[in-house]
Amino acid sequence: MTTASTIPRTVDDWLEQIRLAKSYQAEDGRLERWKQNHEYYDNIYPENVIAVNLVFSIGRALVPQLYFKTPTILCTPRKPGRAQQAKILEAIDSWLIPHLGMKQQIKLAILDAYRTNIGVFKFGYHSIGTELPSTREEPSPTWLGPMRTALADYLSRVSPALGTLMRPNEEEEDEQEEARRRYSYHDWIRPNAPWMLRVDPKDFLVPWRARDIHEAPWCAFRVVRPLEDVKEDPVYVQTATLQANVKMTLPLSGAVRSPNDQGVILPSDKGPQQAVPMVEGFEIWDKRTGLLLTVAEGHDQFLRHQEHGWKIDGLPVEILQFNPNGDDFWGKSDVDQIKVLVQEYNETRTVELMHKKTAVTKFLCFQDAIDDTELDKATQGRIAFIKTKLPPVGNVMPLTMNMSRDLYNMSDVSRKDISEVIGYSRNQVGEYDADRRTATEAAMVQQALQLRADERRDQVADVLAAAFQRKIHPTIFQFWDTPRIIEVTALGGWVEYTGTDIKGDYEVKTVADSVVPLTRMERQRTSLIAFEKLKNDPRIDQQRLYSVVLGAFEDVLPPDLLLPPQQQQQNMLQQALQAGGMPGQPGQPASPAEGNGRAEARPLVSALQ
Repeated sequence: MTTASTIPRTVDDWLEQIRLAKSYQAEDGRLERWKQNHEYYDNIYPENVIAVNLVFSIGRALVPQLYFKTPTILCTPRKPGRAQQAKILEAIDSWLIPHLGMKQQIKLAILDAYRTNIGVFKFGYHSIGTELPSTREEPSPTWLGPMRTALADYLSRVSPALGTLMRPNEEEEDEQEEARRRYSYHDWIRPNAPWMLRVDPKDFLVPWRARDIHEAPWCAFRVVRPLEDVKEDPVYVQTATLQANVKMTLPLSGAVRSPNDQGVILPSDKGPQQAVPMVEGFEIWDKRTGLLLTVAEGHDQFLRHQEHGWKIDGLPVEILQFNPNGDDFWGKSDVDQIKVLVQEYNETRTVELMHKKTAVTKFLCFQDAIDDTELDKATQGRIAFIKTKLPPVGNVMPLTMNMSRDLYNMSDVSRKDISEVIGYSRNQVGEYDADRRTATEAAMVQQALQLRADERRDQVADVLAAAFQRKIHPTIFQFWDTPRIIEVTALGGWVEYTGTDIKGDYEVKTVADSVVPLTRMERQRTSLIAFEKLKNDPRIDQQRLYSVVLGAFEDVLPPDLLLPPQQQQQNMLQQALQAGGMPGQPGQPASPAEGNGRAEARPLVSALQ
């Protein structure tokens, strides 16, 4: 059990914890393995090796199988009476996915998990330094804009002069956003919105011997930013004496690590002398105390030390891990498991090439049988007459060297071993045993091929659902306290809401089969099937139903084909009157002579009226 005395208090205490966390991350040569894994993926092999880059091919095949092209987030309320709020929340989630660039971040994290066994998603709000509304010294005019606009609209109905005075100053808001851009300029970090970014696994630290993120009392992110940006960012304090502890030169290939191996990059003698002063800091989130702290080597004061008050579940991070083992937080990646086999496969291919070169046809001949100039004709690759001093028969003999088929067999064995280790057997990679190619076996191969991918796709789906349920939704509930609008198809149009309005307890799931987006023809076919089932159903908004179906055919049908509701009622009324003849006087029943058509049309006319 953690006591108050064991919680770090001072800058030196936290720097010591950071050093221990770095040691935990680097033990058993882990960082060197990660570096080599990245090099193999980028096709950086020893110069004398013929590389067949299986690390890259397997990794690239893995990404499209696991990430979601059209993610579908489902929110189910755990208490009655919150169905409409759940639909609003689903619409917000669908809007946030492209707004936050989540698909790109998921792709990068999948590659990280493949190469290092861990993909890290970091969450924040408003700026790169997570400038939470509850921790800002002065609320941003941009944040107050919608509230002031609503108040101005109300006062305008009372007094136009007061309404004009209360309207937000657009120039002031532009200046505020311009100031924010000077220190927070990431395209996926928007003002007054949550964000989710992939973090390099090397820049993420957990306490010594933590086995998973759920039991970790704190986590830290290594942040390297220009010194100028750090001093400009309002979240940092006590920066007057802060000095650059990192320098990066261009080109980056000329940068070297410092002898103390603390992750500090110093300029080398190569490349231009111009260097950008940088600060390497560690952003620490302590689950026990609710504190957000930032420390830097060589600086004896906290750059940040405050209670963040952010009501998320756990730490602001989600972890994607393909091979958790329960004992080691970091574990070993897929590339770690197959790297030796890939090296053996490449060595075999290199030997094959050497044998191929030595197997070129050669000749043995007596020393004085052919002149050197005539010998050159034999190696020029074209038809030529070679003059010999002695009869060629018996004096010139071809020397043939055959390649052993065992080399090719060794390549096949190595390739199959890699497939087995990575989780795909012969059938799972689409191969058949012997010559059997029945329809039943083909179906089994297809099913087995998806088994491994489905399990990992489910892992990605769980991380995405946890990101919304544990991080993004609580952020929306807490900080979106001014009215916003969003289009909710299930509720028939645009809806105004605040975070408080939709706050609740929801079960969040990611549809794991939403990997392949619907084609245009599939969307049209699905729309027609739904239309046949729902048309003339009094419980369904027919106007909206027709609009959605016509929208699926927008490339062949004009968008204004659907008449406005008033025009539709007039046309239906006219058709009903024409079917039943001229109506009688109001309040008088129809005579038998008027026929059943008019009598049947009257309820429809009354309903339309």
